[in-house]
Amino acid sequence: MSGNRESFSTTTGDDKLDHGENYVLNPAFWENGQALGFPIQFNLVLKHLRQDMRDDWYFDCLQYDDFFNDPNEAKRIIVSLLAEWNGVYLGTRSVVRNIPKKGYGERYGLETDFFDRFTYQAICSFLIPYYDKVLSHRVLSYRYDPRPLNTKYLFKNKISRWFSQVVQGTASLIFKKALLEVGKVEDVTIVLPMHDALLFEHHLVETPGKVVEIFEAVMTAALDNRITGKASVGEFAPAVA
Repeated sequence: MSGNRESFSTTTGDDKLDHGENYVLNPAFWENGQALGFPIQFNLVLKHLRQDMRDDWYFDCLQYDDFFNDPNEAKRIIVSLLAEWNGVYLGTRSVVRNIPKKGYGERYGLETDFFDRFTYQAICSFLIPYYDKVLSHRVLSYRYDPRPLNTKYLFKNKISRWFSQVVQGTASLIFKKALLEVGKVEDVTIVLPMHDALLFEHHLVETPGKVVEIFEAVMTAALDNRITGKASVGEFAPAVA
């Protein structure tokens, strides 16, 4: 019998339980993905969840202070649920409730318990930094903030998003004004306008230059001549003989 086994055999049942409990309460147990299969910064997820719960329509009267103020108890309950469900987090039954909206409308909402919410938030907090990178720059709401002023914030604040909307809105206005002017050119057939580019057909050699001049002139005028607009043109596909 090895020394390790010999030592373990002298440990009481209570000591084993204490050792196991201390292990699942340790941040490393969660951050290494041993609980739910992916890394969880437990206390950070609690902060994100508490922030998300601020505008709950059906809120807990105690605002879950018993769990938020005692993360270890929350850990124990999640681990006990995993043990009950044989290591797979199955979740509990949700309740469908109608939530009033403006104009006397309603939308349904799924009300779940605290631990289902925590698990969902943990997944979001883990995945959002990865998925935010593949979102279009035209998506302006709920963008991940890698350097928040307060760690409880997962997304960028509304003021910076508002500034982004002003920039995007101005760019969209310039583009639409330029499209109207380009549409007046007889040799131009607009095939596909995109958010920052235009696919068009033409026959005359000088037409692409005219389109560039139009875009640059519209941009310069829209920005009150504070900057000179720049545009370029290129072939979308080789010319067909």
